[in-house]
Amino acid sequence: MRQQQTDGGARKAVFAPVDSGARVNAVVRRIGDAIDLGLLADGEQLPGETELAGQLGVSTVTLREALMALRQQGLVVTRRGRGGGSFVSSPEVPDRERLTERLRGWSPEELRDLGDHWAALSGTAAHLAAQRTEDHDLD
Repeated sequence: MRQQQTDGGARKAVFAPVDSGARVNAVVRRIGDAIDLGLLADGEQLPGETELAGQLGVSTVTLREALMALRQQGLVVTRRGRGGGSFVSSPEVPDRERLTERLRGWSPEELRDLGDHWAALSGTAAHLAAQRTEDHDLD
């Protein structure tokens, strides 16, 4: 299970209005990306359809189509009745096809930046681990 991020600004961006073109795909991508990035935690309930549609600036029909696509991808489950609604169903490993498709849209510069970012994070993590290691950790 992914840990919910506490960054309110990033979470607000998930539910900000989407642009007018290809609204269903934009909603699917926005919510799917938020799930992949851990901004929406596994099991977290999404806002109600009317509220979520309003936050995203789309009609409830558009939102329902997007939720159907997210259900088909296994990213959302919807329960009916009392205590029902749409809930995040975060896969342990993101779908390879979705991630591959997402990366195909990136420019060489964006991919290079991603590599630089990854190198900086992993290098810093290794440095911190080495600094915080005690003798009994090495055993």
